[in-house]
Amino acid sequence: MTVDLARSVLAQHAEEMALNIDSVAPMTCLDAGSERPYGDIVPAGLLLAGLRTLTLTDAVGAAIDALTTWLATRRTTLGFAFHTGTLPTATDSTLTMLGYHDAWLADGLARFADDEGGITPQLLGAGEGEMRATVANAHWQPADDVTTALAHHLRTVNGIAALTDPRWFAERAATRASVFVACPWIVDWAWSLAARSIDGDAGIDLRTMLAAELVASANPDGSFGRLEERPLATAAAVAAGDVLHDALDNRVVETARTLLAEIVLDGVEPQVPFASSQRCLIAGDPVAGVPARFGMVMLQTGEEGLATPGDEVHLLARYRDDGAAVFTGLALMALAPRSVSDRTAADGAAPIAAEPHPRYRCASLRDYFERFALPPALERATQ
Repeated sequence: MTVDLARSVLAQHAEEMALNIDSVAPMTCLDAGSERPYGDIVPAGLLLAGLRTLTLTDAVGAAIDALTTWLATRRTTLGFAFHTGTLPTATDSTLTMLGYHDAWLADGLARFADDEGGITPQLLGAGEGEMRATVANAHWQPADDVTTALAHHLRTVNGIAALTDPRWFAERAATRASVFVACPWIVDWAWSLAARSIDGDAGIDLRTMLAAELVASANPDGSFGRLEERPLATAAAVAAGDVLHDALDNRVVETARTLLAEIVLDGVEPQVPFASSQRCLIAGDPVAGVPARFGMVMLQTGEEGLATPGDEVHLLARYRDDGAAVFTGLALMALAPRSVSDRTAADGAAPIAAEPHPRYRCASLRDYFERFALPPALERATQ
């Protein structure tokens, strides 16, 4: 009953937001003490993905049609941007296309592929739809783990040949992260979708590993994440567990689903699903074009011994889901009836690691970026 009630509350909220999408608060970019509205397209795409899990009624159909039409006006030949009127990227396109179904755009993701089959976040250059490469954004330029995973999933479900060899995922699994995703359980959700699309032993091995780490990362009460990120982390973990249902003990997912439903009914503070950073200082010297602003959200990454040419400072921006579109969409996916239908309480229990991976126990977003999100990208940017 609790899950059904929470899902009903989420559904009503999602329908209202979809029908009034121009009035929904976009994400808020928190950047070195300043705040600005930034991020309306990706939240709409994820909200649409959540709406598609609901039983189709006149109200749900109207909401889906409204969001689809709204997103269609923001679709470009390259895909979608994070915010209306800004640069379209593969990262924003893959996230948005989880709700906005477009096989042609999924096929077009090939233009973002590198020589190894990874999907880079954006095209580089000085032309239309391209990002100018700078020292400040060098770590945005290599293939991104979440973007590549979602592209693999989207191409597979649309019957399009995969661009990424399973070995790519095996080689990056231990350090999987994204310089644009603030929550490691969202990373796992994206990877679980890719793993489900990989056949044979490679897919089984990846799903088993993801399931084991997911189960080990749970809090003692069965929820996921730090207190301030618990709603988002639990929703993402349940969504990932649903995809990995054949590789883990589903009692873990059912417990977390119930807790997520209770969290929804208690009310949720705005969550932070996405983040990004720009290099602004190297060895104490400002990077050209980036103001050397300091504040509570600065990252002194050089102190962490990263593979960079000298001490660096990165400016961290957080994107807060003030309109709750991202959380609502993800929670609807997590609480979808398919999560427990036709499944026993323990069909395919995954081994539980003795300790959770440290990425799940970071004290803060800053800690997570310093230790896990930034290092792999910084290293690849120097290769």
